Amino acid sequence: AGGSCTTAQVAAHNTAGNCWVIYSSKYYIVTSYVSKHPGGTSVFNSQTCGKDITGYMNGSLSTAGKQKDHPSSAYSILQSY
Repeated sequence: AGGSCTTAQVAAHNTAGNCWVIYSSKYYIVTSYVSKHPGGTSVFNSQTCGKDITGYMNGSLSTAGKQKDHPSSAYSILQSY
């Protein structure tokens, strides 16, 4: 299991090729998931990588012109990272 990480440390990983995100006060290294995302890779950009993705997960924010309230399965996938 991972250790603790600061917001600044997560922020340094802000590209689709090196993508860390924060959700529910935990960080996730999702780089290997970027190419598997059903909504496409374009949603992994400087708005999401290196940032808190809560608003994108619950559909209150949009990125790359896409907005979606994610199903429970998406949260399970996130937890696996």
